[in-house]
Amino acid sequence: MSEKISFIPEGAPENQETYQDTERRIAKKHEAGQETRNEHRDDLEAIIKKIEHEAKSSKEVHSSLEKETKTEQHQYLSMGLKNHALKQNLNSIQHELRPAERIFSKLIHKKPVDVASNAIGNTIARPSGLLVGSVCSLATSLLVIFICRYYGYEYNYLLGIVGFGGGFVAGLIIEMVLRSFRRK
Repeated sequence: MSEKISFIPEGAPENQETYQDTERRIAKKHEAGQETRNEHRDDLEAIIKKIEHEAKSSKEVHSSLEKETKTEQHQYLSMGLKNHALKQNLNSIQHELRPAERIFSKLIHKKPVDVASNAIGNTIARPSGLLVGSVCSLATSLLVIFICRYYGYEYNYLLGIVGFGGGFVAGLIIEMVLRSFRRK
């Protein structure tokens, strides 16, 4: 176990005593019979006092972090500035895409496509409509299959799709009615 550690932390002053220097100095004092045990106690107490004096409380740190996050948030003065910032971001991102991806991105970010996509996303893909539509489609299909098998009719696959559509509309209506009662 005669390895020596030579580590000087980053940002340390160049005239700082290295580990080997400290070890040599302590070894010399030990050979001379001098006390080395509490040699740095005064320095340690001074360092602790300096740390306590310069330390910030958690409230100060928290308030400074809040100020930083508030200043980092983008505050737009108008919709025009917001749209302009969106266009700039979109152009910079599209510039990094491959040509085929860039063309597709430009196509889907056109104003009419974006408006239609947002409208459809807010109305069509409702979880209640999908759930009720799926259950109705399953129930309709099972009922029609049972009737066709029992009476000998031919099964029409369109009935499952019609059952899903009817259930989807019923789910949307149920959701709208429930929302109107919750608000009152």
